[in-house]
Amino acid sequence: MHYRLDEPMEAMVKQLTLLMTKLKSEDYKHSLPPPFLEKYTKDILFLELYGRELLQELVQMKNYKESNKLFDFIISFRKAIVVPTY
Repeated sequence: MHYRLDEPMEAMVKQLTLLMTKLKSEDYKHSLPPPFLEKYTKDILFLELYGRELLQELVQMKNYKESNKLFDFIISFRKAIVVPTY
C-alpha cells in the first residue's frame, strides 16, 4: 500500500531540503559574521530536531520508504558537514 505525504509534511520536507541546501553552501558559511559557529550550530540543531520529528511521523504512518530516505539523508548530511577552522 502506498502512503502519500500530506500537505504539512510535504512542507516540512521542503523546508528541510532548503535548510540542508543552505547549510551546505559555501556562500552561507562565508556570509556569517563571527560568532559563525553559534548561528551554524543553531541551524544544524533545528535540522536535527525537525528531521527527527518528521522521521517519527513517517514511521507512525508506516511510510518506511520515505522514513529510510530521510534517515539516510540526515546521516549523510551530518557526515558532509565540515566546520571551517580559523
